[in-house]
Amino acid sequence: VHFNSHKMSMSPPLKQVFTGDLFYLQCHASGSHNSVKWYMNDEEQAWTKKSWKIPAAKPQNSGSYRCEVNGQRSDGLQVHVQELLPTASLSIKTGQPVAQRHSSVILQLEHEDGLRGWSCRVYRGDKVNIITLNLEGENDASLTFQPRSLLELETTFWCTDESEESRSNQITVRTSVKKVSLEIYHLPAVVGQDVTLRCLVWGTKQIIRTVFYRGDEVIAEGNSNTIEILNITDSKEGRYKCHATFTYKAGTGEPYRETSDAQDLLTGIYAWSTLHTPVSVHHPFTHHRITCDKGSQPKGNLTYSRNLSHASVSDLLAQPSTVLIPVVVVLLLIGIVIGCVAFIMWYRRRSAMGESSALVRHF
Repeated sequence: VHFNSHKMSMSPPLKQVFTGDLFYLQCHASGSHNSVKWYMNDEEQAWTKKSWKIPAAKPQNSGSYRCEVNGQRSDGLQVHVQELLPTASLSIKTGQPVAQRHSSVILQLEHEDGLRGWSCRVYRGDKVNIITLNLEGENDASLTFQPRSLLELETTFWCTDESEESRSNQITVRTSVKKVSLEIYHLPAVVGQDVTLRCLVWGTKQIIRTVFYRGDEVIAEGNSNTIEILNITDSKEGRYKCHATFTYKAGTGEPYRETSDAQDLLTGIYAWSTLHTPVSVHHPFTHHRITCDKGSQPKGNLTYSRNLSHASVSDLLAQPSTVLIPVVVVLLLIGIVIGCVAFIMWYRRRSAMGESSALVRHF
């Protein structure tokens, strides 16, 4: 988008932006400049750097963006964050969302209607590369693959079909050279749910003491390497880190002490009532599957799919009344049929007994 010598761009260049997506807004300007002014819907924002990171998009991030350098504004860049979820699921099957440099992860892609024609994208250091998928069968609905070693501080993956009209959620993996890392679930936390933070040390489980921080504020300390944040809200978003005191099995002498890199704890709210088509959403923390069609509003932290064969009774009871009405009607009809059969049997038995009594009196 051009205005004089200024232009704006989105990186990576996403054709569709979904809730939870990571992207950067870049302001490109020639010449020297000290700061950039950013505007969203013509209101000046606090951000003043050339690159503006949106770590987990939300509907409130939708709007028209402009940047201004030396009094000259760029044209507007329109961003629309969809309030629905992608039709495919991408998750980490093996590995951690924070990995050591030169290591790797194994990712799993799932799409109920098959993966024929699908490929994946990897965003590293302002460049997008394509990962070709090798399917065993034409109708494969699930596939695992291992990208090359992780070298950048931040690497983002997502997958899409040939038309780029259907795609998966994003997965962002970060690297660290430190032995201590803070493990946070790699997708935005669902508001109202509980979130677990775990302090890990590569190569040992002998952690003597941990201290957890939000920014520079201590939020928990003790001999457990895990804490739980209950009933997560937007106000609990922030940069979290942990400090660990640890030893190794074969080690002697004083324990080691190290602080992890900070990680972002982000939240997201999915507006299920705005879904236009049936979707499959994978949440690796759970294993329930229920139907999520247009207009439905599922409750709870579940794995949503169009396959009802895995739904528990509690899942079905959590559905709207439109789902329960047919079930209730069928049960009522079954009850009426059973009642009618029981009445007929009772009436016949009563009639038979009456005829027998009449015969005895006759003789």
